[in-house]
Amino acid sequence: MPLPDRLEAIFDGDAIRFADNQGNPLDPALYPVARRAMKAEICELLAQHAAARNAQVNALTRQHHDIPVGMRTPPPAVAKPQRDAYASDQAHIEAVMLWRAAAANTGPATMGIEEQLLAALGSLQFPCTTNVALELRGGRLLLNVDLPAIEDMPASRWVTNIGYAALIARPIPPRDVAALYLGHVASLILRLIGHSFSVSSDIGSVAVSAYTQRRGPTGQLADEYVAVAEIDRNGWNQVDCANMRAIDPAELLRRFGAKLEADPRGKLKVQQRFD
Repeated sequence: MPLPDRLEAIFDGDAIRFADNQGNPLDPALYPVARRAMKAEICELLAQHAAARNAQVNALTRQHHDIPVGMRTPPPAVAKPQRDAYASDQAHIEAVMLWRAAAANTGPATMGIEEQLLAALGSLQFPCTTNVALELRGGRLLLNVDLPAIEDMPASRWVTNIGYAALIARPIPPRDVAALYLGHVASLILRLIGHSFSVSSDIGSVAVSAYTQRRGPTGQLADEYVAVAEIDRNGWNQVDCANMRAIDPAELLRRFGAKLEADPRGKLKVQQRFD
């Protein structure tokens, strides 16, 4: 039985099926011939779908790619009251006095900066559940980060099988899962630091204490801090934020003294949180 004059390759589920230009399914007996006839198209189609599925895995270590290059635009200032908006000179004078008092109390106020930080960090989307608590002590920002568990990391990657015109989920070896987790933690921490510094120039340093839930000898879940990192403003000014895609987050953090270490099995070691 010959192939139709026009043949379509359709990705369905995890594999490619074939149909003619009218949408009629091809006889499965002709699939081997169809795969050979459309090898180039099949390779491209499978590669596109594999890349789309693996994008979720790749994104785990690219969280820092969206760090702002410069400072965020501060909230607009309240305009000075104008005379024509008030019924009398006295009412206008009182409004101006209140405006001046409010203006005198603005600036590097802790509450104002914390609100901006909450808005900035709260708007970030994370691929896995991640919670951040913050405290501003003078110019030092402390972030307490509840990380996803290593069990939340993907267990497989998708690879192409040209012979069967299909995608196959290939398990990620445990050591590679551990490396993926370390990379995600480092990328996430760097992202939080970068976005925090972009909120206000009055933030002099950002200290991150990151923890996750792990089972101890008794089998009970407990919080364990597995990464701590602190960078001051002078150090951050040395980082080329416009070239974030070329930066290794773990290497950069360690350069500034971060504690982010794994044992020979790849498990992140316990660290002492910042106080």
